[in-house]
Amino acid sequence: RYGNIIFNLLSLKMALWTNFRVIPRPLLMVWEATARCNSRCGYCEFHKQSPGMAILTEGEIKKLLSQATGMDLFGIVITGGEPLMRDDLPEIIRFAKSKGLFVALTTNGTLISEENVDSLLQADLITVSIDSLSEEKHNHRRGVASFRRAVNGIELLKKRNVRTYLTVQSVIDEDNWWEIDGINEYFHARGI
Repeated sequence: RYGNIIFNLLSLKMALWTNFRVIPRPLLMVWEATARCNSRCGYCEFHKQSPGMAILTEGEIKKLLSQATGMDLFGIVITGGEPLMRDDLPEIIRFAKSKGLFVALTTNGTLISEENVDSLLQADLITVSIDSLSEEKHNHRRGVASFRRAVNGIELLKKRNVRTYLTVQSVIDEDNWWEIDGINEYFHARGI
């Protein structure tokens, strides 16, 4: 298991050193875990998806991950909709880690809680979406009052974190492009 991780890391370094002229195959799988989302972002269509949209079951994603690790997959990026709307997400993260995969999770941060934070921190990388340091602006862009819950989620991750790399991402457009340096400085000063 660790041999695969070392091989994959060396393959990734080779790709970086050669400016991706040498690309390890396959590098990452991006999995949209669900179309459901508790935000209503004006720039996103996930919350408008049909509730009948086909979503992989826990068993199906585990089977797919097992097959992919047989092809020396480096890691999985779990995104959505909002992946934390899946009750089985902690088990899927645990399973992916047991297969030696690098696990990255992207979330709006609003569903991070005392009950799930430790299982989420099994991931190697967690990215929380913050579009503005202005609570009013962030909430307007996200379509729901989510800023305070997202920041609380980030603080909980930070407080309980031992080894997971924590990041923040922003959707940039004409309304917030000038805030990106401030967002970066604010979270960087807090170890994110």
